Amino acid sequence: MTPRASRRVAAWGAALLMVACGGDGGASDAAGPGADGGPDAAPEVAAPDGAAGDDDSRPEADSGVEAGGDAAPELAEPPPELPELPELADLPDPGPDAEPPADTGPDDESEVEQLDECPVATDDELARQAVILSGQTVVEISIGLSGVAMERLRKQPYQYVEGTVSVVDADGTLGPYQVTVRLKGGGNGEPGEGSFQDIDHKPAFKIDMNRIVPCQTLAGLSKLTLNNMVQDPSMLHEWLAYGLYRERELPAARVGYAWVRVNAQDYGLYANIEVYDQRGFRHEHFESTDHLYEGQSGSDFTQSLSASFEIDHGDPKDRSDLEAAIAELAAAPLEGLVVATHERFDWPSVAAMLAVERFAGQHDGYTQQRNNFYAHSDDDGRFTLLPWGQDMAFTQTLVFGLIKGVLAKRCVRDPDCNWLFQQALAATVEGVVDGNLVARAEERAATLQPWVEADPRRPYSLSEHQAELDSTLTYLSEQPARLMDAVQCVADPSRDGDGDGYDCVHDCDDTLSLVYPGSVPLCP
Repeated sequence: MTPRASRRVAAWGAALLMVACGGDGGASDAAGPGADGGPDAAPEVAAPDGAAGDDDSRPEADSGVEAGGDAAPELAEPPPELPELPELADLPDPGPDAEPPADTGPDDESEVEQLDECPVATDDELARQAVILSGQTVVEISIGLSGVAMERLRKQPYQYVEGTVSVVDADGTLGPYQVTVRLKGGGNGEPGEGSFQDIDHKPAFKIDMNRIVPCQTLAGLSKLTLNNMVQDPSMLHEWLAYGLYRERELPAARVGYAWVRVNAQDYGLYANIEVYDQRGFRHEHFESTDHLYEGQSGSDFTQSLSASFEIDHGDPKDRSDLEAAIAELAAAPLEGLVVATHERFDWPSVAAMLAVERFAGQHDGYTQQRNNFYAHSDDDGRFTLLPWGQDMAFTQTLVFGLIKGVLAKRCVRDPDCNWLFQQALAATVEGVVDGNLVARAEERAATLQPWVEADPRRPYSLSEHQAELDSTLTYLSEQPARLMDAVQCVADPSRDGDGDGYDCVHDCDDTLSLVYPGSVPLCP
């Protein structure tokens, strides 16, 4: 939650705490997805010649040659062309027999941070990055890699190599910059086995702007994350999901779109995800930062599961803030959680993130899998959760009786926290309906369609893309009705929607009569 929003919620939260204790107490500047509510002009980036892949078969990822069947639909209105990119700096290619260069830096387990003494982004840079990360245009990102660097990425994809990057948007060209590049993603590259793709297919990229050149940024951005969307045939999930978090004034990434080229070869359409562990993001959303922890699969706020948290920012040898939060959480009673631990957890923000995860059906997130999240602590040791890895959202609904995340379990069992959750869920439902999110999603999909069709390396056919897009739009249309119980609970906290004898504030899932406090293992 932004500092401004936190101050508003703090006043309300203080009143709630006074009531709970028996007392008398009774925004991000960046908009969410498609906040303008209307379609944008066609982004000014030239798509590659021809559309790759046919409507009923998977295209060959390494060549972009159609696998057979009917020809791909022609682009009705191809994106207009921009001037050619300037030539990237020549990088030496010693030949196929050359040894890979020495490691250029640490891998993903030890990222290099932008130094606090580096200059802050200017207003012009902030305006430029807002466009790049708006999701309302498609920018062009060109990566240059030597033959040696390409070979190194084939052998050690998670090790950084030297390269160059340039960006073209409607305002012109940024770069080329000397940077380091590595691949990202999990799984083994096989269909359905995670997001990892090797350099000869459609890999996801991490780009570090200042590992070689200190304090270097691209429009104020010190890092770029380019997601390949191979697990999201709709190519909309991340833009939609992160936008929902931001509309609830939660700290969450902005999402842009980019047409990526590597050594002048088209790699296709990518999601450009704002990176959390850079100074600009932290300063926008938090008044102070002690640590930024990256949750790995299975990380959680318990003694047995906390060791797997990776420290992306802050003292790598000091986890006292995390240890204190875990100890206070473990000592807190089942009811009275918010009162007992409000100095360690920003419960209004945590409950709101859980609510958006439930609306979005983020089954690969913190709530259900203890995965794809960050934990931020301020100088007072107070924690907030941040969402990550949203490409699997909008594909299935969550059953809250099956949740794993300890903060989610404890929250729905505590009446005060569950009330925060119900209010946040109701606000999310109402925001989707009142904000006409389905129409905005349709407009964005139409804007992206030429690039989807032209993508030579997408590992799914156009018919699979359309099926997933239709499924996503149907999910957005139907989910508000499925979660109307939250809206009704806020209107009438005494309501027992499933008739199990527990009102909606005290019931951890008021839609299932078999789920109620004490119904172990269904109710946490």
